[in-house]
This record gives sequence, structure tokens and C-alpha cells, in this order.
Amino acid sequence: MDTAILEQIGLSKNEIKVYFALLELDQSSATPIIKKARIPHSKVYPTLEKLIQKGLVSFVIKNNVKYFQSSNPQNLIEFIQKKEKELSTQKNEIQKIIPQIEQRRKDTKEKQESTVYEDIEGVKAAFNDILNSLKKNEEYLVFTLGEELGTKELKLFLANYHQKRIEKGIKVRLIANKKIKE
Repeated sequence: MDTAILEQIGLSKNEIKVYFALLELDQSSATPIIKKARIPHSKVYPTLEKLIQKGLVSFVIKNNVKYFQSSNPQNLIEFIQKKEKELSTQKNEIQKIIPQIEQRRKDTKEKQESTVYEDIEGVKAAFNDILNSLKKNEEYLVFTLGEELGTKELKLFLANYHQKRIEKGIKVRLIANKKIKE
């Protein structure tokens, strides 16, 4: 079974090993889990604690010995839903502070004289920055020598970008190498 998706949702390799060991062992003390999961003794209890916190493992105490068992696999869905809720809350909190962050950036930019962008991703970032910071009827100037504007990826990006720029009413003047104009 491909366990990559379990890593993507936030389980560590040890958590996955212990979880699958418990699926096979049903209810077990730590020693059989260590053998089945093939993880060090020092790692098993912290790993089990993390799985308990995530709702994927539970335990009972019998004769002063902890016996662990995997929870219903449907709890994986609940785990993801909990993460989604946390992300949604974090997103809302970030949206609340974005104006303050933008103001700090604006304050800093007023002092700044230039910004250097590198590679295609840098060019994209620069154009997106222009699109987000200029208003209707404002104009910007572009000077380019590089042939990186001739790549297929960037041509596609620029076509989409210029459509958005035109819709927003932002003007541009461009000085470019003759090859780029073609």
C-alpha cells in the first residue's frame, strides 16, 4: 500500500508504521508494536502519544499495563476535517492582518529604490506585483534585454497577464530586444 498520502496529511513515517502495526495487532502493549513496526523503543511512546492526539489510536489500562489499539480508519477523515478547520481559522486570521502587512510593505517600499527579480518566476512575480499595485490609467515602464521572455511558459503567462492588465486599465511602455518583439 502506498503510504505517501498519509505523509501528505501530516503523519510521520513512524506514526504510519505504528498505525499499521496496530491495525494488524488489534490491541497490544508496546513491545509487540516495537517489533511489528520496527522502530526504536525510545520512539514508540512519543509516536503513540501523537497518534492518540490525532484520534487515530486509543488505549486501555489492564493490570497496570497500557494496551493500545488503532481507532476506526474513518477517523482519518475526521483528522483531515480537523486540519481543514484549523487551516480555515488560520486563513481567516491571516486575512485579518493582511492590511497591516500590506501597510508595512507599502511603508518599506516608499523607502526602497529598486527590486531585483531573477529567473522566470521572478519575472512573473514582478508583473503580478505591478498588476496588484497599479490602478486604472497608471503606467509602468519595462526595459528588457534577456531572451527569457521568449520562452513558451512566459509567453503564456504574459498573454494572460496582459489581458488582466488591459481589463484593469493599466498602461505600459516597453523597450525590448528586436528578437523579443518578434
